[in-house]
Amino acid sequence: MKRRQPTPLPCLFDLNWFSVVMAQAVFVVLVIFMMLLPPHHGVVADLPVAYHPVAMRHANQWDAMIVGITREGKVFFDSNPVLPHTLPRLICNRVGEGAERKIYVNADRFARYGIVRSVLADTRATGIENISFLVRQSQPKAATTVVISLPTDRLPPNR
Repeated sequence: MKRRQPTPLPCLFDLNWFSVVMAQAVFVVLVIFMMLLPPHHGVVADLPVAYHPVAMRHANQWDAMIVGITREGKVFFDSNPVLPHTLPRLICNRVGEGAERKIYVNADRFARYGIVRSVLADTRATGIENISFLVRQSQPKAATTVVISLPTDRLPPNR
């Protein structure tokens, strides 16, 4: 009696070495970008431009008190939407927990001044006078050099 040969099963996955290596490379790049990007802290705003800003390294730490103001007039405290008149209570709670006595204001450059003024007044009601605005540094404009060349046949003779 003849033995029957087993039929080969169809391959459901056609993986070759190139696709495996590319998948690993994409994963490594993803992990690198996740580790290198700064942490997202608060509300994303179109920050005003300053020519000579001072670096505020503590603003990126997890316990920094950041008040965000959007161009629509919404106020955020540590990424949570709040009403402006509740800010003093929230700030006092955070200072009582041991946070730095400094407020960072992340206001959109198109936010109305009346809202920013009321947020500043509510913030100062807590007794904290150290308030900093987060800005972005302006890019210096490239110097342009203009070269004027005169045709040599039209120059006056040297005397």
